[in-house]
Amino acid sequence: MGLALPTFLATATAALPPARAATGSAVVNADRQIGTVLGVAAIVTALAAGGDTGFDRAWWIVVALAAVTVIAALRITPRAAVSTTVGQERVR
Repeated sequence: MGLALPTFLATATAALPPARAATGSAVVNADRQIGTVLGVAAIVTALAAGGDTGFDRAWWIVVALAAVTVIAALRITPRAAVSTTVGQERVR
């Protein structure tokens, strides 16, 4: 997650005007924290479910969530670069 966070932030704020970049970054961080809390809660619940199967169940949940994450990441398509004209120069 730590290596992917800069990419998430750049992707989330790339199309935003500079005045909204901080808000976009805050939304990404809030979503990341909520996802982390829900993920940890799901794993702890599976571990607490009981017996020897709780640990195995927790690992299968981790594998399933990782697979969903990979599928979601592969479906993300790059957006076209936003270009504007400043004076006579074209800025990307």
